[in-house]
Amino acid sequence: MVLFFLTYVTSFVAQNRIQGFVKDSVTGEPLQNTNILIKSNEGKLLDFTFTNAKGFYKKDLPNGHNVLYVEVSIISHQKKVKFLEVSDIAQKTFNIDFALKKRVDELDEVYIEGEKRPISVKQDTTFYNIEKF
Repeated sequence: MVLFFLTYVTSFVAQNRIQGFVKDSVTGEPLQNTNILIKSNEGKLLDFTFTNAKGFYKKDLPNGHNVLYVEVSIISHQKKVKFLEVSDIAQKTFNIDFALKKRVDELDEVYIEGEKRPISVKQDTTFYNIEKF
């Protein structure tokens, strides 16, 4: 009876939720499989999720933290962090959308050098390059 009562009471504890969309800032296209990291004020990772094919995410927030940071990142775009102040008193859904800028990384000129292997196989014949031994 006591176990049932505790289960019943804890089901009514306020559970805050975060949800929203992640899109490209220029094209407005949704960004699929974007990392959504929920971190404490100290920077400790508390929870995470990913966006779906429509760029949408939804996650219950961990209890016991009044200040959270939501970090959104994907390799093709610049990371973005937003501050979130949470109250454990009332249940609330926070709608936070992100628009990420495309990451522009350019490499200098790349030189590729190589050597012929000392042993090569073509179909059923093995060739040995004696000079490489």
